[in-house]
Amino acid sequence: SLDWRSADLARSQKARIPSEPGLYVIRRVIRVLGLPVPQSIEYVGRTKSLRRRFLEHINPTTEHNQRLLEIAWSNKLEFWFAKAPVEELVGLEKILIERLRPATNVIDNKGEKHDT
Repeated sequence: SLDWRSADLARSQKARIPSEPGLYVIRRVIRVLGLPVPQSIEYVGRTKSLRRRFLEHINPTTEHNQRLLEIAWSNKLEFWFAKAPVEELVGLEKILIERLRPATNVIDNKGEKHDT
């Protein structure tokens, strides 16, 4: 089991994100009168530096996933993250993508992840 934490996908939150390797999930936040309702998982990723990747996702000039960038303009997003050993990242990410089916990740027939 991983120790998941979350932060709003906003520059003001960067100090909360560790620089260690890990997995992350970007999800859309939907609330009705402050009550969280089922959210959609938009993206699953792995990285050697969670903070660096967080900063890339919040910067429109470094965000490589056009669909995720479009979603971010009109929705509140959260960055969920968990530290994990580098040697386990690929396998753990694959499990998350297979089970969560995030909207902006694509897996080819070789099992490789590609952004849309």
